Amino acid sequence: MKLTAIVVWAFLFVATGFSLFNIAFQVDELESRLSSLQNEIAKEEETLKVLEAEWAYLNRPDRLSTLQQDLLPHLTLPRLDQIGGFDQIPLPVALPVSDEEASESLAEENSPEASEQKRPKPIVPTAEAAPATQAKATKNDLNGGIKISAPVAPAETQGTDLGSMVRHALSQKGDE
Repeated sequence: MKLTAIVVWAFLFVATGFSLFNIAFQVDELESRLSSLQNEIAKEEETLKVLEAEWAYLNRPDRLSTLQQDLLPHLTLPRLDQIGGFDQIPLPVALPVSDEEASESLAEENSPEASEQKRPKPIVPTAEAAPATQAKATKNDLNGGIKISAPVAPAETQGTDLGSMVRHALSQKGDE
């Protein structure tokens, strides 16, 4: 009886020692993996900082302006006849449910009346869009200090919709 108890206790002692050694070994492996991951994260953060600095350097407004002049000399501002109003944008149509409705909608779209409705109307600046006085507004770009100068009408003569503002700005540019 005593011998059996000693053997059981010895087995438990050896098993406990082996388990503690195994756990300590796994903890050491996990700690080394954690430190390598932290080093990798630090390297990636440093790389990210370098890339952000390079991006800021490459996106300097003066450099981009020079590149635009060298590589895209034909790029100009849009002409007045290239700008349309919101009323000229076609509204989406509901999809037909059956083949009959599809053929009817195609016939309606291909009719001469429908093609005249789709044709954009030219935008002509009106006298009311051009104010009697003209002011210059200068804005600083947040990234690099680019000066943007555009004629601005007094607040009481400006239109409230985007189309009238664009027409007004273009008519003022044409007057200069």
